[in-house]
Amino acid sequence: MLLALGLAAAGVSAPARAEPPMWVVRDADSTIYLFGTAHLLDPSIEWRTERVQKALDDATQLWVEIAIPPGGELQMAMAMLQRALSPDKPLSSQLTEAEQKQLRKLLARLPDGAALGMVIESTKPWFATVLLGTAPLMAAGYDAQAGADMVLMRVAREQGDEVLGLETAEQQIEWLASAPEEEQLAALKRLLAIPEDEFDASIREMDEAVRAWMKGDPKPLEKVGEAWRTGQDSALSAATSYEQMIVRRNENWAEQIEKLMAGSGVAFVAVGAGHLVGPDSLQEKLKARGLRVTRH
Repeated sequence: MLLALGLAAAGVSAPARAEPPMWVVRDADSTIYLFGTAHLLDPSIEWRTERVQKALDDATQLWVEIAIPPGGELQMAMAMLQRALSPDKPLSSQLTEAEQKQLRKLLARLPDGAALGMVIESTKPWFATVLLGTAPLMAAGYDAQAGADMVLMRVAREQGDEVLGLETAEQQIEWLASAPEEEQLAALKRLLAIPEDEFDASIREMDEAVRAWMKGDPKPLEKVGEAWRTGQDSALSAATSYEQMIVRRNENWAEQIEKLMAGSGVAFVAVGAGHLVGPDSLQEKLKARGLRVTRH
């Protein structure tokens, strides 16, 4: 997917150089770098600085949200679609005429919108919500293959580093698909009820936040994350649960990183940048466990 959104290390000023923010967790014999990725990224955005590459060179392990094997993207997409299929309950039969019209309008703005419409007609509501949340960025030139986590996995494998996942594809799909269908449908209906100008503004804000983050400015992403956390961003709040997608996962990852710190060596942990901002950030979860986290 996702994401999937004060700095956790509040009061630390942005670095002078225009490069993505990083953090480091250290003890006597362990070093773990924390890096915020964008799963979809405009290929023209530069983010692979010498500092990022040096940290990756020092590490012998790369930890990402999901360690997708080479060529495994299609398999994951098919697994997600398989979980979403609901051929006996067409999506249109669960929407009003006005909602169907709005869905067609949103799809018409996307490349292959008609084909996408045929696919989601036979899926559960959560799949349509996820698609509508990511497709506009892809239509604007964002690409999963250019995503920072995908690039980091390719580089790490070329270097002979071990690539590991903080969670599995099955777990991530389960988080997206596990809500009761009534809640899934309500979320889709909320998304379809958002005025187009507000929806477009949300996409623009996300684009601006990603570009700013990769230049070392976390404030726009902090703003997006806070709007999601408080429910002020209708599009984000309708699409996904902040508690489930940010809070619970950060707590799980902090537990895993704490176990890593009990060993020794150097690791590079790359997760969605939205997990590294705000009061529920991964850094704050690590600090709560007594670990020392500093801006790198």
